[in-house]
Amino acid sequence: MRPASPGGLSAASSWAASAAASDATGFAAAGGSASQEVLPERVLVTLKTAGHEGKRGVVVEVNSDGTYEVMLSDEVKKVSATRGDLEVVRPAKRDRVIILRGDNKGSVGQLIGIDNEDGIVKMGGPGGESDIKIIDLDSCAATE
Repeated sequence: MRPASPGGLSAASSWAASAAASDATGFAAAGGSASQEVLPERVLVTLKTAGHEGKRGVVVEVNSDGTYEVMLSDEVKKVSATRGDLEVVRPAKRDRVIILRGDNKGSVGQLIGIDNEDGIVKMGGPGGESDIKIIDLDSCAATE
């Protein structure tokens, strides 16, 4: 679990609060498309930009202008990219995931199974309790 931010919120909670401009489906209110949804920090992505195409990285910062700082996985290099230049890495079984859309948006858990297009996610709760949720895999992103 990530340490609490100075304001006392976990990073995931902080991201969920800052993404309040998104509607109930998690899509950006202005755009309405999945490619325009705001991604939280620590999401694993594949870059689609020339010179970095196909490289994987981790979102380390979301800038106020809507761009992202991504630390590349295969080299110690940080690059800047727009949302359109990033493709979310679909999680595999046993991956740590963050929920991008829906009632559980911003929550973190572990993908313990896959059933067609649904992920079976063990959500971590306060005090070590856990809950099992069935969540559309398109709403999940692999995270570090």
